[in-house]
Amino acid sequence: MRVPKSQAQLARLLPSGLSLLVSLVELKMAAKGLSAKEWLPFHQAAAEADWGSLTPRLRLLLLFMVRMAGPGFLGLFLLLAAPPIYLARNLDPFAGLAIFGIGRPTASGSAS
Repeated sequence: MRVPKSQAQLARLLPSGLSLLVSLVELKMAAKGLSAKEWLPFHQAAAEADWGSLTPRLRLLLLFMVRMAGPGFLGLFLLLAAPPIYLARNLDPFAGLAIFGIGRPTASGSAS
């Protein structure tokens, strides 16, 4: 059975588009992490502590940890953005479906 060209294009481009959308979220988190001057609002809510109430050494340590998460999110952005661009240009109509095999373990935090 032959798949119509428009459905084949959709099967190739839809997963790529969704993965690129998720990668943009990772890029935003990377920008927030790299430019952080203090805790991000959700960190403060989770810790139930005000940034000003922490000791200077603890603030420095926490700021270092937040800023180090930025490059990690940047790497995740590249990991999620590069394969869809490559696979969307591939002529195989189902190559885009391979993105879910790449993105699912990445998003869940494990390769198993």
